[in-house]
Amino acid sequence: MIKINKKSILMLVLNLLLVTTISLSEYIYTSYYDIFSWHENSGIQFLSILMILAPILFLLSIVYHFLGKKGIVSGINKNLPAISLVIFSAPILLDTSLSTLLITIGTILGLILSIVSIVVLLKKFLTV
Repeated sequence: MIKINKKSILMLVLNLLLVTTISLSEYIYTSYYDIFSWHENSGIQFLSILMILAPILFLLSIVYHFLGKKGIVSGINKNLPAISLVIFSAPILLDTSLSTLLITIGTILGLILSIVSIVVLLKKFLTV
């Protein structure tokens, strides 16, 4: 019989929430480009990153910090919520005119972050 640890389930749920938040942030960033069917060029969609997703990432980074002190989380997984908070918030806060260059940089970094978070989630999922 497989014995599942409560810490493993907690980490799986937290990592799944992190991947979902990062994917939604990447979806919002890609909505700025007119090549996608979910195109919205007004720029209002970036407010949802600051109002909804940034607090979630902030709370996740606090939880991961405390779990890191207990030794449950280590490595890149410990800092992933804080890194994603900076990556997704910085282009919006640095340039209020939403220049294409900073949005492109945010999209590329978000794509890399999405891949890293999925790899971390799969790593945790396979170890459960």
